[in-house]
Amino acid sequence: MDKKPIHVVMVDDHQLFCRAMMSLLSSYQDRINLISVCNDGEQMKACLQQQVVDVLLLDIVMPNESGIQLLHFLRKNYPDLPVLMLSSITSAEIVQEAIQIGAKGFLSKSTDEEDIIEAVETVYRGAPYYGKDIARILYDVSLSKSLKPEILTPREQEIVS
Repeated sequence: MDKKPIHVVMVDDHQLFCRAMMSLLSSYQDRINLISVCNDGEQMKACLQQQVVDVLLLDIVMPNESGIQLLHFLRKNYPDLPVLMLSSITSAEIVQEAIQIGAKGFLSKSTDEEDIIEAVETVYRGAPYYGKDIARILYDVSLSKSLKPEILTPREQEIVS
């Protein structure tokens, strides 16, 4: 029984990166089929009305609407579509915001080929996926939150002073 490839749409305004991704994913066409590349949110919205999409790769910085704004739109209008953020912007704040909105995964654009393939297949199956550098950011944020001193009551502050 043949397994159908995962239908992927990529939303990114950097042409060179898009061409590189098309070339990379063409090597895996039996597993992943890049069916469309959209340069902005309007193209993405039109594409989603015309295509059956299994996973959407989404950049953060784009013209007109940011990836974060588009993620809000996707969660409202396509709540079951797995979105994998793929961006050069990987600050803790952006990563956390994307996850809170509903991104199924997050990769840095500096990630390696195997990570991209594994991430697409993982989020397609319904599980979250974070690249190694993103997982490190999430770990550091989690660790810093757990190490914050508890807020003292006024009486405790009086005793300590």
